[in-house]
Amino acid sequence: MKNIITAGVEEKTAAAWVRYWKWWQQERERQPTGAIDGRRSFTAGLLIRVLLDGDAAPAERCGDCLELPADCYCRLISR
Repeated sequence: MKNIITAGVEEKTAAAWVRYWKWWQQERERQPTGAIDGRRSFTAGLLIRVLLDGDAAPAERCGDCLELPADCYCRLISR
């Protein structure tokens, strides 16, 4: 099996996909049925396949709340 690191996946692209995948899993818990962002399932195996296939990175998400920049208030909140 091909290794993601040796496949030449850029760290920034991999990080964007992992954040998207985490966001998708979070949304699945909130909404157990139906499609989320056009997908009915998004497994870890599919995430690996997406990375190995070289799919373009999704929109960048906040590393703390996993929201898109327009919906993120993390920089305004002091924790």
